[in-house]
Amino acid sequence: MGDKAGARETVLLIASKIVLFLVLPLYVVLRVFFLATSDLGPWTFFSWVVFFAELYFIIHASNYLVSFIRSTKHYGRLKDSVAKRYGSEPHVAVLIPVYNEPPQIVDETVAAAMRMDYGNKSVYLLDDSDRSEIVTEMEAIAKKHGVQLVRRNSRVGFKAGSINHVVPRLESGYIAVFDADQQPMRDFLSKIIPIFEANADMGYVQTPQLPRKSPQGAGFVETAASASQFIFYRHICEGKGTISAQFSCGSNVVYRKTALESLKREEDGHAIYLDEWSVTEDYATSVLMHEKGWKSLFYNETWGEGLVPASLDAFEAQRARWAIGTTGVFLRYLPRILFGRNFSWEQKWEYFISGTYFFLGIANFIMIVNTAVFVLFDIPLYTSLPLVIFFFNTVIFYASQGMRGNGLKDLLYEQVLNFIMFPLYIKAVLSAITGRKASFSVTHKYDTSSSGSGSPDLGAQLATLLFCLFVFAIGVRTYLLGHEESLLFNLFWVAYTIAMLTAGIALVGKQYHKAGQTTARASPMPRLFGDGRQSWARPSVLFNQAAPARSWLPQGRPGMPS
Repeated sequence: MGDKAGARETVLLIASKIVLFLVLPLYVVLRVFFLATSDLGPWTFFSWVVFFAELYFIIHASNYLVSFIRSTKHYGRLKDSVAKRYGSEPHVAVLIPVYNEPPQIVDETVAAAMRMDYGNKSVYLLDDSDRSEIVTEMEAIAKKHGVQLVRRNSRVGFKAGSINHVVPRLESGYIAVFDADQQPMRDFLSKIIPIFEANADMGYVQTPQLPRKSPQGAGFVETAASASQFIFYRHICEGKGTISAQFSCGSNVVYRKTALESLKREEDGHAIYLDEWSVTEDYATSVLMHEKGWKSLFYNETWGEGLVPASLDAFEAQRARWAIGTTGVFLRYLPRILFGRNFSWEQKWEYFISGTYFFLGIANFIMIVNTAVFVLFDIPLYTSLPLVIFFFNTVIFYASQGMRGNGLKDLLYEQVLNFIMFPLYIKAVLSAITGRKASFSVTHKYDTSSSGSGSPDLGAQLATLLFCLFVFAIGVRTYLLGHEESLLFNLFWVAYTIAMLTAGIALVGKQYHKAGQTTARASPMPRLFGDGRQSWARPSVLFNQAAPARSWLPQGRPGMPS
């Protein structure tokens, strides 16, 4: 590391500690003091609701600072300590679960798996496809590459069920899992397996899922989704890895088979290893493994390259599934996390952070309502939190990400896209709380336009934007007529909301318009995938099913991690 980079890192570490241990705690103390000593009459309850929304942002901003400190100070030493050379090659089963995936994508992933420079491995293509033309293509791919094709009679448990179906038949010591679009690099197994061999209590090792560049150039959604991956798999996962709190992300991950077997239970006539209760089986299985005392590690060097959602529909479908899954798992297993003897307090904290992340939508909505109440009805419910976060945590967030090569434009896109998702996050969290189930659907990562509609569905965001413009106009008029200075705090947040919503709506609209023009000019594509590529469920279908007895994974404000 150069002198300038080292000095910049030192300054950021000092600034992070000042904000973490001084600025944010002082703000909380002052807010509680003024709330407790102010006479707000009938607005007292709502004032405390606003405070808890603020507290949500403060907690998640603080956790990003903690992750940055852990990543910068401790992760390098941890990674060096677990990196071992290996003598023997224990057998590894490489599993690639697929369901009606585009054959070309699957073919490339199977080829990449076969190219890994690890001799003692077997590759299994777990095909749950129910379209005859896709089934035929999968058979051809398996034969072409000499891998074992596994099919089953039902799709019980979805991806987790597909893996659970094959686990009892495996004699391997380790199981590597790759999604259909995630292509492992040649040295993946040769780097990861020695970690297990040197650490008998290591249950699983997660590696990054970094996006590969789109040949036609990334649009707004793809750029934002890629930046989100970079944010998560760098400081945040490295920070989790230092305290064995990294959860499995379902792909580019290796499990110790005996660790999975320690979770085995019989249900409905079949063995369950990976949790089938949630559509985010990876997150749920991580909780159960940590409960059993198994360790986990994030290894940020050997990764596989994959795809990220390129359209708003795909991004919404993926985030809705994640939101319902992580929130549902957190609520279901909260007592076990809190009182489990094998969970360290750091692990409990990290599960709290990941389990409450998608409450972001509710917190954002409360802050929007708060500003409107103050401006329109002259109710003293103001907050300076946006200024506190903006002037302190945002600088650290952008600077720390810049050190890792995440560009300013990409970060801004990520924050804008995540902010305009607040209606989706609210609906998803409420669905999880009320016990509704997310139906499994494959994330459509291949096209940049909407799947099934000619324009994006941003009605809630547009209505919110128009409402905020009305509130801002009233606020400016009130201030010019001589209102108190505290109104400026709320106008700042209204202006920020307007800017984020305007940018999000405009950028999504621009991408869809460009995609529509490209489609109109393009010549007809050959029917490589039969009559229509795939029936992609719109996000709304994720909320339409009540959970059966057994079934079944913040950015919003400046500086909040994704």
